Amino acid sequence: MYLPRPGDSMITAIRIGKVFRRTPAIIMVCVGLAALAVSDAESADAESNVPITSLFDGEVLEPVSLSAFLRWEAMLQRHHTETNSLERSCDRGFLNRCRFQDWVEFLRSLDGKNAWTQLSEVNHYINRLPYAADRFNYGSRDYWATPRQFFYRSGDCEDYAIAKFLSLRALGWPKEALRLVGVKDSERGTQQAIIVARLNGDDWVLDNQYEEVVSASHLPHYRLLWSLSENQSWRVAKSQSSPATAENQNQRDVAATASNGISGALENGQR
Repeated sequence: MYLPRPGDSMITAIRIGKVFRRTPAIIMVCVGLAALAVSDAESADAESNVPITSLFDGEVLEPVSLSAFLRWEAMLQRHHTETNSLERSCDRGFLNRCRFQDWVEFLRSLDGKNAWTQLSEVNHYINRLPYAADRFNYGSRDYWATPRQFFYRSGDCEDYAIAKFLSLRALGWPKEALRLVGVKDSERGTQQAIIVARLNGDDWVLDNQYEEVVSASHLPHYRLLWSLSENQSWRVAKSQSSPATAENQNQRDVAATASNGISGALENGQR
């Protein structure tokens, strides 16, 4: 494992290296995520090894351009800048000033542990942070925070997921085994960002709404919307959705997200 130090490159820095119960804290939603729809004209560069090709109810993924996920690219660039200027010390007299350094030390403590322990411990560690909506944190409906920003200011669902993704990459997990995934929760009618990790032939979900790591097979109420890795992105293949109603519903999901945003969901009482 290699942990980031001043002067490291971004690639080096991000690779520093049975009942499931929902968390007792209020469950927040990230309805802004479905707005990451992409056009039919977009295409993507092929990735050499993509073992995660379908998730949840067997929905097949097709590659699309990563340019559709500008927030992801912008976040990675900020992360690169931040890991090139790590503070050598922190002052606990300032609110949350040391959380980022504590995270680095936490990752060092997982060096050499087995993969399942790393998954479980990363999920627990990140889920401890309080939820904070983007509209309060950044005055925006949908802002993707770096781990440093998340540890300083907390964040919403995709910020938990990003911190988990980069934690596992730092611990040496290959990019082919990890996905940041957007889903619709059919039980709540809301969107959520999660991490899916491939381990021992199964897809495991790290979700800020669940205390434990959960097999994707135990989440039939999650409907896949999109998925991305470090340098590749996918959406549900339209060709598999023969009924026009499925595509129309997806368009309605996107339209509702664009009009309401996170603030609209919270004001309407969706938690």
